[in-house]
Amino acid sequence: MAALEARAAQGSTNTTTSTTVTTTPVTPPPTTVVIGDTTPAVTTVADDQTNSGLYAGVTTAAVFSGAQGNAFGQTVPFYSTFGATVGASKVLFGLGVRANVDYAPQNGSIQADVNAMYSLGTGRLTPYVGVGLGLSSSASRADATAKANDYYVNGIIGAEAKVVGNVSAFAELDAKYYLSNNGVGTNNTDASSSMNFSPAAKVGLKYYF
Repeated sequence: MAALEARAAQGSTNTTTSTTVTTTPVTPPPTTVVIGDTTPAVTTVADDQTNSGLYAGVTTAAVFSGAQGNAFGQTVPFYSTFGATVGASKVLFGLGVRANVDYAPQNGSIQADVNAMYSLGTGRLTPYVGVGLGLSSSASRADATAKANDYYVNGIIGAEAKVVGNVSAFAELDAKYYLSNNGVGTNNTDASSSMNFSPAAKVGLKYYF
């Protein structure tokens, strides 16, 4: 009995501790949904800015007026010229300038002209037009031992195509109208005529610096 009373007097020594844990929910980051094409825009440069616009080149032409020429022992309805060209395509307001020198072995004439040029577009294939003034120096009709000069105006229409790097090829129709007929360089078979129209087809290569 004494033992039971002592045990009852002692009481319980166990303590229960209750702990409350608060959990905060984690909000996921917002997700961006992209609908459509996400490819970056590609900028196309219309005008070639990789060169200064200065160029030099070589040319050859077939002249389709006056006396005929010979090729491989056969008569052809033209005679050939060989020449050089220099110019600048970026001068002012889209205008360029070009100078040409041509030599015609058939009559020994040298012709030189200066032209204002205008491109009708930009890109790999570029059409263009031009107008200019020129001078022809050749043997005189009156005296074969003397030289005579003839002046002319000319018009040009053609197209230029980029080949590789800074090299371009071009083809054009170059029409000249001679204002006089003093020398054989006009290739006018009518000696009594004072003027002459002379069309030519010209091709060449240019190198841009």
